[in-house]
Amino acid sequence: MPGEEAATAENGRPIVVPGTKYVLGSTLQIAEHKFVLTDVQDRLQAYAQPGVPMALITEHRGTWFFAPYNNMALGLVQMSLNLERDKVVPHYWMYEPEYDEILQRQQGGGMDANGQIQAPPLNAGGGAQGQGGGEDPGAQGGGESGTALEG
Repeated sequence: MPGEEAATAENGRPIVVPGTKYVLGSTLQIAEHKFVLTDVQDRLQAYAQPGVPMALITEHRGTWFFAPYNNMALGLVQMSLNLERDKVVPHYWMYEPEYDEILQRQQGGGMDANGQIQAPPLNAGGGAQGQGGGEDPGAQGGGESGTALEG
């Protein structure tokens, strides 16, 4: 609603996706694949720009989840309305195996107070690799009717 302040979750972190309880660090499961809400800016810039092929994976809680380059191993881009409900805003959900690998490399550094991680830049070794990197044939596609969605 216009003029409404950003809500916070029980842990005191600001809710990132209006109308949900999602904060940075929230997890989501689609079939056997898990994702972590990170909103890493270089991923949003790379994957949520015009011209990037996006496969619609599912609708959940009034928002839409897309796989950039039809590859869920690259993470998911969630499109939702902002708090004022006048603009569509993208959010980035990192594929959990990549997220766990980053946390291990940071040797327990984990998330900052806001739930954000320091992801390596794209194509800097280790992270998601542009269009074709991180291929995971099991993560391709999705979005069949009846797909279980938790989170």
